[in-house]
Amino acid sequence: MNENFDEFYSKFHADSLFQIQRIVFPLEGGRYDYDTEETWTPENWCIKRFSVYQVDSAEYSVVFNKNDTLVFERIYLPNSGFDFQCRYRLISGKWYLVYCLDQNL
Repeated sequence: MNENFDEFYSKFHADSLFQIQRIVFPLEGGRYDYDTEETWTPENWCIKRFSVYQVDSAEYSVVFNKNDTLVFERIYLPNSGFDFQCRYRLISGKWYLVYCLDQNL
C-alpha cells in the first residue's frame, strides 16, 4: 500500500530527521542568488519548516499540483527573481523529495 502524501508532507515539515531521510541526494535543483550557486547536499540542506499550505497567497503566487505519483509545488513572486520549487515522487510506495530549487536573483 502506498504512503499517504498528506501524512508524509505533514511529517516531512515537522520532523527534521525524517526530512533528511526522505530526500534523494544528490538532490536536483540547487540554491541560487546573486553571488551563490550551490547544489544541495546533506551538509548544506536547509530544513524546510513551512509547507505550501502556510504561504500567504495574497503576497506570493502559489502553484500546487498533485497526482498519484508526483507532487509539484512552486512559490514565487512574479518578475522578482524569487522562485521556490519542489517535486516529490512516490518511489517504492514512499514519498521522497527529488527536486528543490531555491532561487533569489
